[in-house]
Amino acid sequence: MTFILFMIVLALFVILVFWLVFRPGSPQPAKKPKPSTKKVQKAIASKPAPLPVTGEQLRNNAMKLLKKNPEVVSKVVKQWLRGV
Repeated sequence: MTFILFMIVLALFVILVFWLVFRPGSPQPAKKPKPSTKKVQKAIASKPAPLPVTGEQLRNNAMKLLKKNPEVVSKVVKQWLRGV
């Protein structure tokens, strides 16, 4: 019985010695809390509603795109038609 108590005390003593030897030298500084900033809503100027696009404007835009890159437009149209 005394041997078991002696071994427990010896183990606790060894643990205490290791803890004293290997503990960190200086404590870690605490992280500084970031100051909370409130986001201020900017006054957004209301934009006028866009005018509805007419068929003539759509045709003009399509012709401009077709003149710039006919290959790309044809590929897009083919992909669109395959999806249907």
